[in-house]
Amino acid sequence: MLLAPGREIAEREIVLASRDMGDGAFQIQFSVPQAHCAACIASIEGALQSLDGIIAARVHLTSRRVAVKWRNESGVPPMFDALKAVGYDACLAETEDGACDAELSRLLRPQPWRDSPP
Repeated sequence: MLLAPGREIAEREIVLASRDMGDGAFQIQFSVPQAHCAACIASIEGALQSLDGIIAARVHLTSRRVAVKWRNESGVPPMFDALKAVGYDACLAETEDGACDAELSRLLRPQPWRDSPP
């Protein structure tokens, strides 16, 4: 599974990055920077919801993030692999270096005019 394009992630890391929702359910969020339209939403949500263990998948197009609710009954569903198979790179939403989502990194970059006194 991919943490960011070109980087592998262990199932254990996905579990650790997920929020325990109780009753064996977890929720994880990750970034899909290539998502840009309704067709992308349908493709991403369809690919994820077709996997065993996925309870729900929801794309937020404005932030280009996906929230996935899943169960760890027979291991972590291959979410990142499923997205790669339909043409999307994904990475954990909390990447420190912003390597996956250049646009998000640009938007979060400190702006000199914001920090200067009036």
